[in-house]
Amino acid sequence: MSNLFSWPPPKRKIKIITVIPVSILLVEQTLYEKTLLIGWLARALAMFRVDEVLVFRDSESSYEDLEVMTDILNYLLVPPYIRKYVVGKKDTLRYVGVLPPLNISTHPLLDDDVELLPIREGVVLDVRGLLAKVHVGLRDYVIVEIPRGFINDVRIGSRVLIRITKKKPLRGVIVDAESLPWYVGYKVVVVESIKKIINILRSPNVVGVLTTKSGNDAYGVVKEVIEGGVSTLMLLFGNHKKDFNELVGHEYSTLLDDLIKFKINTIPFQGVRSVRTVEAIYSTLAVVNELLHVLGQHKH
Repeated sequence: MSNLFSWPPPKRKIKIITVIPVSILLVEQTLYEKTLLIGWLARALAMFRVDEVLVFRDSESSYEDLEVMTDILNYLLVPPYIRKYVVGKKDTLRYVGVLPPLNISTHPLLDDDVELLPIREGVVLDVRGLLAKVHVGLRDYVIVEIPRGFINDVRIGSRVLIRITKKKPLRGVIVDAESLPWYVGYKVVVVESIKKIINILRSPNVVGVLTTKSGNDAYGVVKEVIEGGVSTLMLLFGNHKKDFNELVGHEYSTLLDDLIKFKINTIPFQGVRSVRTVEAIYSTLAVVNELLHVLGQHKH
């Protein structure tokens, strides 16, 4: 029997991008309710190892809701032990204290073994020459040598990823997330123009997938994606009333129909009249995650 749990979790060979319209917040009336919804969204993104979330300000949404969504998604990526150093007070974050933590691999607990979990995110507290003092949630600070490629990016208050290289005394090196073999969280990208999404879909190794109740079974889609050697899967979600391609106007809707290769429905014969976006995100990411693993293992 294969072991389906590994910590830290591995990166996928196929990158997953989700496109989320800000108008999904229209179903909630208060900041408190919107905060809860975004918290569950963030958990889904991290749980199923989404690489990027494109937060799309569609025509039915507001700039206020765009700020709320991006602020909370980014806030949850910050390890709890450094939030007081890097997160200022904002009205958009008024209720984030009720949200469950992401507990991704770069947010380790105080007592986690640094040899088993050597990668930690921290905040730079002091810089002297090519050395920096970094707080990574341990009882002692880590002294790290700053690689020459990071010199311009490392200053007091900077967030950095650290690989612990020595326990007594604590020593480490700054590492780049892209170079790691593990999943370390999603990246939030704000998109205010559909043209940016269209340009990504035009990339040769990107496959766009529209999630819709009129879609097909996901098995054949994921199988074709794996066999086609695709590097990036873009999943496009709508809001509580419209599919994504219905949120962008007729001109771009026609263009999207030409660029989006697949349509999937991961809740066949749904038992409720309408499925909310966060519910669709959980079901879609769960199905795609399973199929990418199972079919990827059996690829000839």
